[in-house]
Amino acid sequence: MSANNAHGNYSNYYTKRQASLIVGDRRVDLLPLEWIQSKKVLDIGCNAGFVSVEIAQRMSPESVLGVDIDPSLIKRCETHLAYVHSLQAPSVDENYPTVPQPNYFPIALPKIHGFIPLSESRPSSRTGFPRNISFRAADWVVDTLEEDQAGYDLILALSLTKWIHLHHADSGLMAFFKKIYTHLTPGGRLVLEPQSFKGYKDAAKKAGSANSPDGSRLRSNLKTLKLRPEDFGDALVGLGFKRAGALRAGPGEDRMEGEGEADEELKGFDRPIEVYVKPSSII
Repeated sequence: MSANNAHGNYSNYYTKRQASLIVGDRRVDLLPLEWIQSKKVLDIGCNAGFVSVEIAQRMSPESVLGVDIDPSLIKRCETHLAYVHSLQAPSVDENYPTVPQPNYFPIALPKIHGFIPLSESRPSSRTGFPRNISFRAADWVVDTLEEDQAGYDLILALSLTKWIHLHHADSGLMAFFKKIYTHLTPGGRLVLEPQSFKGYKDAAKKAGSANSPDGSRLRSNLKTLKLRPEDFGDALVGLGFKRAGALRAGPGEDRMEGEGEADEELKGFDRPIEVYVKPSSII
C-alpha cells in the first residue's frame, strides 16, 4: 500500500463494483426511503462517490454532501456524477422535477459524445438531482465545513472506522463520534459500518515503510488502542445515542473478490450495518 492509501482511500476501491451503475449498491437498498427523502445527508469517506450519487439520484434527498480526505477521489466523484447524470432520461419539465430515470442511455454514450455539463442543470433556483449533491475534499474528523452548521438528518460512516481509529487512536475516534452526534439533527441517524479489528494490523503494516510517517504513526497508534469495534455501540450510547438495530444484506450478496489490503474492504460489503439515533429530546 502506498502512502496515498494510508487512509483507506483506494483508487480502485469500487472498480469491481462498476455493475452498481446498473443494479446499484445494495447498502443503499437497505436504507429506508423515509430516512433520506427531503433530508440532509452526509457521506463521510465517500471514496469515488458511488453511494452518494445513488442516494442523490434515487431517493430525493434535500441535499447530499460527500466528503473524502483524498482530493483525487473527489475529482473522481465529480466525474462519476457527470457520467451518471449523462445516462439518465431527460427531464420532461424542469419546473416539476421527478425522480430521475437512471441508465436511460447506453453506458457508452458519454464516452462517445462526452458528458452533459452539470452547470446546465444546477441553477440555484431549481432542486433535485444533480443539484442536490456536492463533494468536498476534507478530513471531516478535524475540519469544520460550512454545511455542518445546519446539521444533517442522516450521516453515513461506511467502511471508515478502522482508518480513523488507526490515525487518531481511541481519543480521536471518540471525538469523531461526538462530532457526529453534535452535527446530527434531533432524531437524526448515524449509519455505521465498522470494520473488523483483525484487519487493523495489516492496514498499519501496509500503510507505509517502517520509517515512513504514516507507517510508523499507525503502528504506534495500534499498540495503544483499547477500544474494539464491538465496543463502539456502548461508546456511542455513552455519548447519548440510542441503538436502532442493524441492517444487513442477504448472506454473501455483496461479497466481492479482491487483492491485498483492499480485499477485506471489498468482501466487507456484507458486514452488519449498525444504526444509531440521536434522541429528539433529552429528558
